Amino acid sequence: MIIIDGIEYLVIENGFERVFKWLTVIHDIARTTNTLVLVPIKKEALKEREIALLKREFREY
Repeated sequence: MIIIDGIEYLVIENGFERVFKWLTVIHDIARTTNTLVLVPIKKEALKEREIALLKREFREY
């Protein structure tokens, strides 16, 4: 299991698009190794469009 915390900070420093692409790479690697990746996100820290993209790409728990 991998826990990635502080995504909001990464988005501030690097931009959402770059962080989103990085998360998709991590997600693809995790699927090939049967690893669970947890990314806690404060919804109020992101835009609706960004939340929608994350929900479309990843499962929400």
